Amino acid sequence: MQDEMNPIVLHLPEEFGIYAAGELHRSLKSALDAHQLTHGDGTAIPLRIGARAVETVDASGIQLLIAVCAQLRSVGHRLELVDPSHVLRKGIERLAAGSLLNLEPVAHAA
Repeated sequence: MQDEMNPIVLHLPEEFGIYAAGELHRSLKSALDAHQLTHGDGTAIPLRIGARAVETVDASGIQLLIAVCAQLRSVGHRLELVDPSHVLRKGIERLAAGSLLNLEPVAHAA
């Protein structure tokens, strides 16, 4: 069971393309369905996605991140991208998706 003081943490695979995006979408849905997104005091529990391992990425993976960010923002929460790889950063930059993602980089995984 998720400790309410800890963030929800998921990790992106090395190959973050169309097939991995579908699997991550299912994992995110399960994680969000299974956990409350607030602490007992009402503060938000962040959703952290470890992205250090990403070696290849395509538009479908980035599109999923954009959709998750938008969904979380619509309910007052945020997504934290933890240690995004150079490849993922470049993919986001190539698609000019940085402003859509509005992700908060986090230096180290908790």
